[in-house]
Amino acid sequence: MDTNTVVLILGVLIVLGVLMLLWRGQKGSQPSTLKVSLSDLFKMDLSLSPQNRAQAEQDLRKAEQEKAPGAPPGTLPELRPTRALTRVLWIDDHPERNVHETVALENLGKLVTVATSDEAARIFLRRLDFAAIVTNLGRGGDPHAGTRFISELRDAVPAVVYTKDAHTEEADAARKAGATAICVLPHELIAALERI
Repeated sequence: MDTNTVVLILGVLIVLGVLMLLWRGQKGSQPSTLKVSLSDLFKMDLSLSPQNRAQAEQDLRKAEQEKAPGAPPGTLPELRPTRALTRVLWIDDHPERNVHETVALENLGKLVTVATSDEAARIFLRRLDFAAIVTNLGRGGDPHAGTRFISELRDAVPAVVYTKDAHTEEADAARKAGATAICVLPHELIAALERI
């Protein structure tokens, strides 16, 4: 049976159920209630092709050449099966510096939403569900912006810091504030997000 037929049959059954409840509700003294969970009706399997992984590895190499020229190339971690799309919020006032990492994440089935300010990030967090946040440490001339934002989250969403240097006082402060990981290289970032 094709998908259109199944959807049509389900639609007719739902409409008939609603009509029957309305009719019974008019005749009886007790109100009738109908609860329909769409999440039980629809499921989605997401499978990444070898081409997605190969493209992500290519973007990862480009990012690592930009971030750490001459360093040995990192590899993607073993990826778990994905049952749903994952949304990642990336907060950085210079998102153009992370284009290859963003494309690699998209190829790995992550929906990346970019916010260039804390205010924009707060709006996204109020209106959308995120599995993780990636943030830099300094924004708009404030070297503590990332750490303050992580403190503000209070573990509501796991946060990963993506920075040039993981061995600074500010990186240590971000760890103490609740950062799940401090990453310097792109493959470390991908691995940290995969663990989350």
